[in-house]
Amino acid sequence: MTLGSTLLIIIILHSFLRYITRRMENIRQKISLSSFIDNASDGLIGVDSSFTILHWNHSAEVIFNLNPNSSKKPIINYLSESISTDTLIAYFKKVARGEPVSKIEFNYQPQHERENRSLVLSITPLIKDQRFLGASFTINDVSDFKLLQSQLQQHNIELKTKVDENTIEIEQANLFQQNILNSSKVVIIATDAVGLITFFSSGAEQSLRFSHDEMVAKRNLVELIKHVTLLNPQGDNTHSREIMPQAAKDIFSFIDTQLKQYQHITLSCDLKQKYGEYKQVNLHVSATMQRNLGTTGFVFVAEDLTEKNALHKQLHLLNSAINCSRNMLLWVNSEGDIILSNKHANTMLGYSATNGHLHHIDDVLIHENDQTWHSLKHRLLNAQHNEITYKIHTLNSPSIDVIMSASLINMNHAEFIFIEIKAITATHPKAPLLSKPLRNERPTATPLVSHHNRRDEIATQLNEELDAKNKIEAYCQTQHIDYQGALSRLSHNNAVYLKALELFIEELTQYADTALLEIRDNSEFKILFHSLKSSAATLGFTHLAQFAKQQEAMIKADDKYDATPGLNELTIQINQVKPIAKGLLELLHTEHPQTPPLEVVSSITNETVSLFNTLIEEVNTFNMNATNTFPKLAHIINALDPENYSALKNAISNLKFQQAEQILKHIQPLLLKQCQ
Repeated sequence: MTLGSTLLIIIILHSFLRYITRRMENIRQKISLSSFIDNASDGLIGVDSSFTILHWNHSAEVIFNLNPNSSKKPIINYLSESISTDTLIAYFKKVARGEPVSKIEFNYQPQHERENRSLVLSITPLIKDQRFLGASFTINDVSDFKLLQSQLQQHNIELKTKVDENTIEIEQANLFQQNILNSSKVVIIATDAVGLITFFSSGAEQSLRFSHDEMVAKRNLVELIKHVTLLNPQGDNTHSREIMPQAAKDIFSFIDTQLKQYQHITLSCDLKQKYGEYKQVNLHVSATMQRNLGTTGFVFVAEDLTEKNALHKQLHLLNSAINCSRNMLLWVNSEGDIILSNKHANTMLGYSATNGHLHHIDDVLIHENDQTWHSLKHRLLNAQHNEITYKIHTLNSPSIDVIMSASLINMNHAEFIFIEIKAITATHPKAPLLSKPLRNERPTATPLVSHHNRRDEIATQLNEELDAKNKIEAYCQTQHIDYQGALSRLSHNNAVYLKALELFIEELTQYADTALLEIRDNSEFKILFHSLKSSAATLGFTHLAQFAKQQEAMIKADDKYDATPGLNELTIQINQVKPIAKGLLELLHTEHPQTPPLEVVSSITNETVSLFNTLIEEVNTFNMNATNTFPKLAHIINALDPENYSALKNAISNLKFQQAEQILKHIQPLLLKQCQ
């Protein structure tokens, strides 16, 4: 064999081996592709140009239950159960033109399953040399996805329902809380973390006169407060030693720091009202928190100290008056145990401030003829006179003569007796026991006594010896009328007292009609005696007021109250008091004429009317200048309408402009009449 032949054989063998290798590679790729197709999760079906099934993979076999006999069968036989024949033919025509069809959704129930499967069909045409050779059907089973999607939609619906329900509950709760806060008259202000106001209650609107819209999201709380101090967090209302900062940022940073140590703190400050006035308040502060954000704001509840301070002042004045009294004042219970005594009594009796309650009233009194405290108590309270004489012993004297009076006090369903003991001096000659009535110097003590009608005799003597003012005081002293106390209750307005006395006399005249009274039932009697008690006490007729008070208490305590004795006693009381009241009215008319002074009337000019109109306009617009304008007209208003002058002065001083507006409307015609 020649060399050329050998080389030729080698070349042929090499070419054959390369052919075999490539052929094996192609076969291996086809096998790999066939394996991939057969194991694909999507169903794959190949058809020829007449849409006859040629081959399929495992997934398609499972879905459509294909078997070797399925080969050469039209695919329309398997799809027509779920998709109409006309629709399939339209799809096949489109594919035959070389146009793919995708995402055809349909439901198909395999033979071995009870439920439908959700399938998505895509058809891809096979084109070669612009000839349609067949198509590939891809079937994607989306049943599980559809199920998950359906479940997700259901969960979303349920979640939305719960969110809506919770939102409604929260909104209702917020609305309920808002209504509670707004229905309360308490001043409640909420702010964010730096003091910007976020909530302003209706109570705050009424108290401070700022509107909700003026404050929320527009004003910082620091603008409304001054003289801020921190009260001791321990709760004893003393001021803390820590100094409060003044800047808004620093104040709220300080408050935040304090609230991290204590759940609540209290600030003492002056809180601004709309027209410039400040009121002293305690601000009770708590923080609003969010879990991830910490402190988001603060809530301030204002405690108005105006009435509290006024009450403390009154109590201080009362305590000062009691402790400065030169009479012995004792408070005892129904059994006679001394529960309280004033400073003078402690000094005279040798008691200390802490051991006075350890003594009994019998330790002070010197009884005669086997008398006891209980018998004396009834005689004191039921006596027909203000005061009686008695004997007591003190720390420095075994026996001294004194004048005693008593009043019954009902408090918290318990009875207490207030006793005043005055030593008899040269200005108080000794009187027989239970005899001549002495002057009652205590406006607050109102024991039941009867009046003695000596008006004509006393009036004659007073007209001869005393001037007009002393006549009134002497007359009231003799007839046991607490005139000065009544004037004090009426802001020392004599004109108001005069008018009230006229109405009181008319009221007594009505009550004197026994025939009219007898047709009333007990509930009406209770109202009658309550009204009589109030008017008599206001005008200083303390004895009549005490009688009415006793009758009212008897009606309350006894459902079967017999009105006859009370009516008889009421008639006696009215017949005694009415002439006394008329006598006082005559003296008051003499002392206080009702017509305005001539010089005041002549001073009313057009300028006066213009100034009065300015005052009305300032009051109507809640202008603080009204407090400066009013003093310029005060003397004229007092002369024109003394009955309403004090009320108007008080209303303007306390910025009660709505009340002042009504009074000015009443006074305006009187002013215009005098100007004409």
